[in-house]
Amino acid sequence: MTKKFFLILFLFLVANSIAQVDVRDTIKVAALQEFNVPSVGAIVLANLTRFDFTAEILDANMSKVRDVANYTQIPKKEEFAKRVTGGRGITVSLVLHDLIESPGTFYIKVTLSAQGEVGGAIRADRYTMVIVDNPTMAAEINLRPSYFFNENEAFSFATLEYSDPNEYSYLITDAGGAAIENGKGPIVKLEKILKDINNVGKKITVKGFYEGKEFEYKDAVSKEIKRSSWDFSVEKPQMQKFHGWNTKEPKDGDAPWYISVDNAFSKQFLFVYMSLTPAGSYVTVTPDVSGLRVTAEPETFASGGTNRKSGVFRYIDININQDFVDGMQVGDEQAIKLTIQFRTQFGEQVKETFYATVIK
Repeated sequence: MTKKFFLILFLFLVANSIAQVDVRDTIKVAALQEFNVPSVGAIVLANLTRFDFTAEILDANMSKVRDVANYTQIPKKEEFAKRVTGGRGITVSLVLHDLIESPGTFYIKVTLSAQGEVGGAIRADRYTMVIVDNPTMAAEINLRPSYFFNENEAFSFATLEYSDPNEYSYLITDAGGAAIENGKGPIVKLEKILKDINNVGKKITVKGFYEGKEFEYKDAVSKEIKRSSWDFSVEKPQMQKFHGWNTKEPKDGDAPWYISVDNAFSKQFLFVYMSLTPAGSYVTVTPDVSGLRVTAEPETFASGGTNRKSGVFRYIDININQDFVDGMQVGDEQAIKLTIQFRTQFGEQVKETFYATVIK
């Protein structure tokens, strides 16, 4: 009961002390946003022969957080000392400059200590309330959880309150924290990141800074509090293939899948990496081919193959043995199993098997 009484008494005294301070001004700013005290004009004292001050930031409970180190005094302390020699008073103006990193209610306490040309010493405390909120993003950021290699994306993390574009910067890292790219300003272009094959399969992190610090912000639409850090991964598009063969092994009783060796398309297999983005556009990448191997059953049907690029497609052209063709009579047919294997620039090992019945 006694502890509870003293706790209530303490809170009452704190609240009472806050209510009794002389708050001259209220300033509303965002975290990390610079402000001046006073917000307009300056603290001006005239006819002074001596002047000094202290300034500190207090939290909502009037406990000291730290001193205020940046200010503009006219005249400066050294010049003031020179000009008051002989006892003649002069006018002094003072403006404090600071920023606060986290949201909340704070007070700037300025203690003025001075001596007038006429009259006694002056000592006074002046309080300014500073209400600090999170900045609001100027536009909604809609980064996807993943992007395809070869896409193009850009976004801005500019806020409504942070007005100096030169104070924005960003850092792009991989999952291990290794720096990939950095830059100045609030606009992040991801084109180079998404076109670098070394980033495929990686988690990428973009960190936004203002005055060299990460910050929390209000989402432009939901008003949810978020941090200036965004993650996404880079993935390869899906391999697609185009051809005139069957990809399912035929079973007894299945109708034959006929192809003609005289049809040029029957000898061509087209491969392309292609995927559809959520926005409805296609991303395409032409596969590079290394270690191409073409085998057939019966073995005499084909003697390897060659590859070429045409448009976005990689063509695999099958070399059909002429002796096999010459050995067939008109109307003959032969079941063929064809296997194509190669490795792409993404390190993917492609192995595709096709089935058809060849007729002449």
